[in-house]
Amino acid sequence: MSELKAEVAHYRGELEKRDDEIDQLRDKVDDLEQYSRRNCIRINNVPELDGEDTDSVIKAVGKAVGVELTDAMLDRSHRVGRRPGPGDTYSRAIICKFASYRFKSALMRSKKTLAKTDAKKILPDRAWAAARTPTQVFINDDLTQVRSELAAKARKLKKDKKFEETWVRDGTIFVKRGSAVTRVTTMRNLLALI
Repeated sequence: MSELKAEVAHYRGELEKRDDEIDQLRDKVDDLEQYSRRNCIRINNVPELDGEDTDSVIKAVGKAVGVELTDAMLDRSHRVGRRPGPGDTYSRAIICKFASYRFKSALMRSKKTLAKTDAKKILPDRAWAAARTPTQVFINDDLTQVRSELAAKARKLKKDKKFEETWVRDGTIFVKRGSAVTRVTTMRNLLALI
């Protein structure tokens, strides 16, 4: 019986070691995938038009925040997600890959200006939802699914008063607790802070 217990303990140790390796590999894959999105952004809440030119939308949003974008700065842009059906009220996000990180960075530094910008003035040709306040247009980093879930969890913890502030910069989630700012890349890191 003692031999079996020793053998089981040995295999448990091996499994834990393999689980740790798998977690490390998952983290590395997520880091690589996030790095491949380094020059990408997502723009949300822009009403969709049939046959639209998403590059023109990106340029109009850039102009609204004081960043003049040219065709040479944009590598590629398009809508992402499931196309809305009849009766759906959402618009798909626009993803844009810039030709250079510098071009993306210039737009991201100015994105706070969008909070003060009337969304209807950015693209007057769109059918904006009838509401007292027009839908605000948001520019965000293009995050992997893992990082997106991590950022959402950090925002929830901030709402629950566990952190003073949380933000994303270049695909990395930051949280501020007291005067300490911590870089968070995994759910384990985030949960260890509370």
